[in-house]
Amino acid sequence: MKKHIKRTSMLKMSAGLSLWTLMAISMAGCGISGTAHETASAETTVQSGQPDKTESSSAAASQTEPMVGMPDPFTPCESMKDAEQLVGFSVTLPDSITGYDAPELSVIKDEQLIQADYQKGDQRLYIRKAVGTEDISGDYNHYPEETTLAVGNRSVTMRGENGQIRLAVWTDGGYTYCIGGANSSADEMSQWISAVK
Repeated sequence: MKKHIKRTSMLKMSAGLSLWTLMAISMAGCGISGTAHETASAETTVQSGQPDKTESSSAAASQTEPMVGMPDPFTPCESMKDAEQLVGFSVTLPDSITGYDAPELSVIKDEQLIQADYQKGDQRLYIRKAVGTEDISGDYNHYPEETTLAVGNRSVTMRGENGQIRLAVWTDGGYTYCIGGANSSADEMSQWISAVK
């Protein structure tokens, strides 16, 4: 009887040991397989010089290439004639704006927009004209003061603060206009607007 119990116990221990051995081998096999895959993947990346294909292309691009700003959409123009050839129309500007250099012209061809940039030290004033009726100022600041004035036969919205006009926008004859970056009185702004066509 004792021999039978002893033999049964030995069989159970042997079976248990075999089971543990199989599990250990199985787990080790999984670990080795994962490591081998990672090693192979790393080697492939190093050898080919290409990022792992499991990475998204945007993540790979951000790691391999530095961030670059948006390209400047404006094309510089030597003269108003050059600007007109690119967008199909011209703009009449004030003869001069006191204290500012002569304007530099540029266009955004796809948007049919002409811009004249005036510089005075580190201050910049610009005049824009484009086809349509949209606000083309590119100025998204909130100004505490806004008024609409009649300048000739145009209805002009002027925005600013402390009595100084920073931005004027209007439409006329199928075109939209703006004068931005200013720091002027309403009378001075009205004179500039009267000259722009």
